[in-house]
Amino acid sequence: MSVRQRALPALVCFAIRKYKARLRLRERGLTLPSSGPAYGRPLKSNVSRHHRIRIAMSTKKPESNRAELPENVSGLRRLVADANGAEYSALRSLSEARTFNDSTVILEGDYGGQIYVVAPVVYVKCNESRLHSLLAKIDATQWDEPEGASIFFERLPVGAAVFGGMGGAAVQQSVWVHERLQAHRVAIAAVLAGECESIHQ
Repeated sequence: MSVRQRALPALVCFAIRKYKARLRLRERGLTLPSSGPAYGRPLKSNVSRHHRIRIAMSTKKPESNRAELPENVSGLRRLVADANGAEYSALRSLSEARTFNDSTVILEGDYGGQIYVVAPVVYVKCNESRLHSLLAKIDATQWDEPEGASIFFERLPVGAAVFGGMGGAAVQQSVWVHERLQAHRVAIAAVLAGECESIHQ
């Protein structure tokens, strides 16, 4: 890995994504706000919830030929991988992820603008439905934008960077929780382990 690849900051990657997102939304006469803090009243876009789109990170093509990224692919991390000539391996489901030793689950909000939880799949004993319920509870307290909240399953070894907003994250040999969610860390780990149904129990 080159020095440039090691030094590539998550914030720069996120700025690239936001720039491309603004270009796509500008084509539709819409705007996208800068990502705000993960506490207090979250910033809101002037795009109605009904008309929000899932951002595709492909190069600009005629509208009829423009392909959206698959739902299981993170546009941001795919962009970073392509820029570095690195492999990006996205998995389709929790069941598929459990067949690999290096698979990781990532819970994020704001279309990748906020990384909430990162955990090797070996620590996930709950089902996929419970994961989505956990994400919904977390996102409601941090960004409150269900359309921008996603779960991704990716092949990432321990120590690998997880690019995204809020400083991104790294895969650890345990459940990683963003510092602003530390009050719920034990409860989040318990939900992942299948020991309880909600972080509010």
